Amino acid sequence: MCDHATFAARGEAPYDLILSHSCFEHIWSPEPTLAMLADHTAKEGWHSVQIDLADHGSRDTNFLEMLEWSDLGYWLTMRFAPGAVNRWRAQQFIDCYEELGLMIVAADRRTQDVLPTERKRLARRFRNLDEQELLTTELHLITQGRRSAPQVAGQKAPVSTA
Repeated sequence: MCDHATFAARGEAPYDLILSHSCFEHIWSPEPTLAMLADHTAKEGWHSVQIDLADHGSRDTNFLEMLEWSDLGYWLTMRFAPGAVNRWRAQQFIDCYEELGLMIVAADRRTQDVLPTERKRLARRFRNLDEQELLTTELHLITQGRRSAPQVAGQKAPVSTA
């Protein structure tokens, strides 16, 4: 793992393929890393990312346990714990990729059938998320190419769900 300056100094960019498997959920603030990777992607380059959105400690019994903590409680307890997950949900990753100008060609969500806990047990900021967002335990995104012009605010790029 390296910072943006170290990565850029390598002089290897642009890359034709960025591949990530079960990594982005462990980056506490994913935006800067996603932006750095987008900056180093070839104009017609691809991203293939798989993001594990389930609580890693309670995956089988309560895949949303990490969303039950208040923001402060979670930060104080988990911020410096190795391997702690960042609590981003699928749509946040999709929105970030779109804002960076990467064109999503596929977005596949793996979901559970029922919520493992009542919504009232979730931290306030997660209680009003739609059902699909809460049931999503894994996201696989494939992007190809970048838009040449910045995206107009409020305009969404088309997403194909497989």
